Amino acid sequence: MVNRTHRSSIQTVYLATLCVFLLAGAIAFSLRCWTSIHSPDELDYGEGIVMWQAEHVVHLSAAYHRIEQYPYIVFHYTPIYHLVSHGVANITHDLLAAGRWVSFISALLIGVVIGLFTWLSIPSLLALPRAAAAVVSGLLCYNLSTMEWAEFMRVDLLALLFTFAGLLLFLLADHHPGLDYAAFLLFVLALFTKQTQLAAPAACFTIAFIANRSRALKLLVFAFSLGCTGLAVLAIPTRGAALLNLFVYNQNPFILLNMLGIVQNNLANMAPLAAIALTLPIFSGLRIARLSRPCALLVTRHWIAKNRARRAIGLYSLYILLALAVSLTCGKRGSSYNYFLEWNLACCFPVALVLAYLLRRASTRAASIPCVSLLLLLLLFGSNGVASLAELMRRMPPNSTREDTAKVIDLIRHLDGPVYSENMTILMQTHKEIPAEPSIITVLAQNGYWNETDFLKKIDTDSFAAIVVTTSLDNRNRYTEGAQAAITDAYQLKYTYGAFRIYVPKSNRKPPGIPRAYIPHYEPPPCVFSAMDFKA
Repeated sequence: MVNRTHRSSIQTVYLATLCVFLLAGAIAFSLRCWTSIHSPDELDYGEGIVMWQAEHVVHLSAAYHRIEQYPYIVFHYTPIYHLVSHGVANITHDLLAAGRWVSFISALLIGVVIGLFTWLSIPSLLALPRAAAAVVSGLLCYNLSTMEWAEFMRVDLLALLFTFAGLLLFLLADHHPGLDYAAFLLFVLALFTKQTQLAAPAACFTIAFIANRSRALKLLVFAFSLGCTGLAVLAIPTRGAALLNLFVYNQNPFILLNMLGIVQNNLANMAPLAAIALTLPIFSGLRIARLSRPCALLVTRHWIAKNRARRAIGLYSLYILLALAVSLTCGKRGSSYNYFLEWNLACCFPVALVLAYLLRRASTRAASIPCVSLLLLLLLFGSNGVASLAELMRRMPPNSTREDTAKVIDLIRHLDGPVYSENMTILMQTHKEIPAEPSIITVLAQNGYWNETDFLKKIDTDSFAAIVVTTSLDNRNRYTEGAQAAITDAYQLKYTYGAFRIYVPKSNRKPPGIPRAYIPHYEPPPCVFSAMDFKA
């Protein structure tokens, strides 16, 4: 009895320490997001184009247009995030801050939803393990390195909030019929926020199909009808241009080395938690494999229908594998670490579930060693939160970058005419139009989906008052060979502010005319949506 009480005291100390460490990470995360929300700087390359999309989203025909139409901008996301950010901007009076607020609040709510999912997945008789697992799973979210994405005006966090809220409602549908329809409504909203949010609805449909085929088919028809209605709302006013933006222009080549690099970077931070999380689908698979084939489906169906804990394990086992598969599409050119954001968040629940299981079994000598080992591993992971908070408290915010940005904004504000810039946020802040998004038009031109001749003519005829470069002209992710040659021929470097290099038209140069050397060969791609093209 004394020995059991002693072990219980040790567990309490460990859990309290772990929660303090993870809470420190959550505080550091919140402070970083708060600082970012009030920063006028572009914190991520994609913020500028998302900001333009959010400003124009209420006018669909202007937002979703053909790439041949100036400005040469692709609206490569579905519009829910942009609509929400546009609405929040009516309160903040700052579109950039509004978009970042949406990301930050979505991130906070994701932790709450995952904590609730964990709480509801563990039997109420296990009071301490249940509470500990719920708190740990929620706080773990804010200690993931990929959650830095919540500092940006990007679509991912709102899409993930819809996704995890849908998973929670689907779990509750075992005792509350009708919530599964609400879950699939949220999955459709997630898809209309970011169109790659497929893992959760696929997992839920599979579980629903195992439990009740007719019900699953009704859910599929419901979600499919909503999705088709949403696409029609986008396609008809834009005469099919929305479908071209979402499914034709939004294509990037897959590069295996790019995928391997992002996977390696993610594993450097997530390897211990990922290894623990993957035990969940392995455990579920082995458990089902032990059953004889005739009764495996019947037993699995019984578990899903009658046992919420096993329903949660089955659902999440499938979801975490599908989310991993979606994350591996990060090999697409232009991808970043945000592709693993969903999967990293999905790992929080299995880790907490394993923690609850070991806490329950810790009274036995055989289980005490793995329990303590897991707690020590989580403490080690949680110590990063303390270190992050300490570094944040003693680090002064860098003012040099902000000063450089202010100088460039002041310069651009006094220029007559449009400016072509890699940093599109400064164009939005100076109320200049964005002529094109460098990365996307470069890929489209290289893949033959866009004829850049008219764009090169604009460069050659000094249509732009300035060209702002933040990487380099030989960066083939931002500039084609033709664009580099045109800029070099017509413009000269005049100003340098930190990472900003500002090119202005040359004076006393020969009459403009595009050299034949850099007129690109262009063959129009096949008409993918000929039946959906509503052009008059």
